[in-house]
Amino acid sequence: MNWQKVYNPFMKAVLRSPLHWLADRSTMLITYTGRKSGKEYCIPVNYVRDGDRLLSTSMADRVWWRNLRGGEPVQIVMKGKTYRGTGRVFEVEQEVSERLGVLARVNRMYARYLGIEINEQGESVNTEPLVRAAAGRVVVEIDGLEPL
Repeated sequence: MNWQKVYNPFMKAVLRSPLHWLADRSTMLITYTGRKSGKEYCIPVNYVRDGDRLLSTSMADRVWWRNLRGGEPVQIVMKGKTYRGTGRVFEVEQEVSERLGVLARVNRMYARYLGIEINEQGESVNTEPLVRAAAGRVVVEIDGLEPL
């Protein structure tokens, strides 16, 4: 069974409900338009906030993020509010590695998941896990957030 067929509709319902606080510390809804189909898609993704931008990572073999290449408009539902912004994809390993380091510093759960040791100053102690994690991953960055 494809777990996403159960998980995605459930998370969409939760994140759009008054119970959004149960999941929205690390999960948001992102709505984007398919490049070829022109169809609107909405999926839940994990994220971290780094200043004015949101960062999310995906395995490169997934397809949703490809619609954001070159910078595309997106709509975000996060913490019970709706925003619009611009989504950009980073696919080059060095850029992915740098942003995975940010994800790990901002949210220590990512550090543990990626096997990255973070020191007291919030810096990566070992860069090899970052480089290893960047292979086969992309990072989506969303900025220019404006409330709707």
